[in-house]
Amino acid sequence: MNYEDLLKNQETLDPNDWNNIRALGHQMVDDMIDYLQGLRQQPVWQKPTETTKTHLNQPLPQEGQRAEDVYQEFLTHILPFNKGNIHPRFFSWVQGNGTPFGMLADMLASGMNPNTTIGDHAAMYVEKQVVDWAKEIFGFPKEASGLLVSGATMANLTALTVARNALQDLQIRKNGTQNNLVLYCSAETHICVIKATEVLGIGSNRTRIVPVNDQFQIEISALTNMIEADLAAGFRPFCVVGNAGTVNTGAIDPLEDIYQFCQQYGLWFHIDGAFGSLAKLAPEYTEKLKTIEKADSLAFDFHKWLHVPYESACVLVRDKSLHQAAFASVPNYLTAHERGLAAGPEPLTNYGIELSRSFKALKVWMSLKEHGIQKYARLVRQNLAQAQFLAQKVSENPSLELLVPVSMNIVCFRFNDGIHSEEALNQLNKEILMRLHESGVAAPSYTLIQGKYAIRANITNHRTRTEDLELMLHKIMDIAASLVVQVVDFDTNNPLHYQAFKTINYAWIEKHFTIEKGDVDSLENPVKYFINTGGAVLLACRENEIIGTSALKPIGDNTFELCKMGVSESARGLGIGALIGHAAIKRAKALGAKKLYLETNSGLTPALNLYQKLGFLKVENFTSPYQRADVAMEMHL
Repeated sequence: MNYEDLLKNQETLDPNDWNNIRALGHQMVDDMIDYLQGLRQQPVWQKPTETTKTHLNQPLPQEGQRAEDVYQEFLTHILPFNKGNIHPRFFSWVQGNGTPFGMLADMLASGMNPNTTIGDHAAMYVEKQVVDWAKEIFGFPKEASGLLVSGATMANLTALTVARNALQDLQIRKNGTQNNLVLYCSAETHICVIKATEVLGIGSNRTRIVPVNDQFQIEISALTNMIEADLAAGFRPFCVVGNAGTVNTGAIDPLEDIYQFCQQYGLWFHIDGAFGSLAKLAPEYTEKLKTIEKADSLAFDFHKWLHVPYESACVLVRDKSLHQAAFASVPNYLTAHERGLAAGPEPLTNYGIELSRSFKALKVWMSLKEHGIQKYARLVRQNLAQAQFLAQKVSENPSLELLVPVSMNIVCFRFNDGIHSEEALNQLNKEILMRLHESGVAAPSYTLIQGKYAIRANITNHRTRTEDLELMLHKIMDIAASLVVQVVDFDTNNPLHYQAFKTINYAWIEKHFTIEKGDVDSLENPVKYFINTGGAVLLACRENEIIGTSALKPIGDNTFELCKMGVSESARGLGIGALIGHAAIKRAKALGAKKLYLETNSGLTPALNLYQKLGFLKVENFTSPYQRADVAMEMHL
């Protein structure tokens, strides 16, 4: 290698034209601010196209290309197919939204690009400040230790490493893990805890899964029996993991009982509080989560209920010396000096496994300073209230079933019209969820509750409003109706069709108004009044039951009147009106209609809302043969 030739034309990764990269950077910021501002008008999720998947499966670039071209590829193939967790109607799993200011803080941290592990520089002090704030939030003592990590998985792994290594007589760092150590957690504990015990050499077989009660909380009596049995068998229990908000249902274990239990048996008490621990900010949960202050260690995420951009989590350990003893190791090249860059705070490698660490503390620090902890507390309470609102709406709908009481911010429910088997309901609700995702309207997730497939709405979203939750339920009912109800043409040879058309419409008219001559003429003679004039009668059928009707009547100028829209009382809330309304619109187009017209009454608020949702607009100055009609609407096709 000729070094002299190489040194004649020395290169850098900096741009040749700083003004160009400045302009591109401004464009990127503007585009992302616009993107975030317009989230509500975008689909929650859309499937990546085959074109995009092909584009993202290219060989390694050998030579560079213009930054502007790379950014255009991002706009075309990456940004449109985001996961969706920043959207107001994202209710899947437990994932925060992020914020515009947090996004910019991430940019600043990447621009500075420090390795936040060792040295005398600002990032080290920012992390210390953030950890101190975390201790204040959860009531940990000032002398406790902590570390920022990528997520609760790494926070749990770090805490359980300290718990295991705290068995000082075993000298595990030198001798390795003994094969008699046992850890306990509930059947609802997050899988990352099991993965941590596997990594730590405890193994899944010696991770005891304790049954839960009907509130999905750990059973203390079962925990006692399991530990007594293990002690008798020669095992060495060392840790119990309590849940401050399970990922399935949001259940909070009886933390004070677990703490007392651990005190009695001399066990490490760790709390997985990935998201639920932050409910401690809400007065309603302060007492229930007060025992967090007594825990030996706590894992929680900033990127969930505090909406700091990913990745940002924290582990707190009550005994700093045990935390340090679990990880501290100072090779010659990391020895601290009295002055210069190699001086400064204690290296953070003494408290975790990673030696390469990003400046993730900056986005936490800037976010907490921008909003203040009290605003976060209000947003947590807002989500808790929204969960209760959603549960109430589910309970009010006869075709929806709440599968478990709401204990925090997670609502588990399903569509259940009372006529399907459990196996069929599981398949039906799975299909509803997949179609809901594909619609882009909302994105809840799923779980199994005692073998029942649940649509699981996790509300950890600072952008969510109650109307978003209502929109999700409306769409679920529309999808369910399309799956369980079939729209058919009126069969002029079927007496049941005549009877149902009359019964359903007479019922709703008599409930609200008085039967008029026009009602009798059309309901007693649907073939003459609608079908033979070039219109149609449509019926919504659920298995062998007719539960909805609509009719189309030509009234001239390529216009059809939509009328006799009715749903049986037993099928209200199923979304039948929307289903049969869409079917009528489709049929009118097939019949050559250019416009649809209807008449209704201003007192029928649900009907008016439905027509507006279908696309109808109000018409001024009309006359009607019906006394009850004081509203007219039309839709251009």
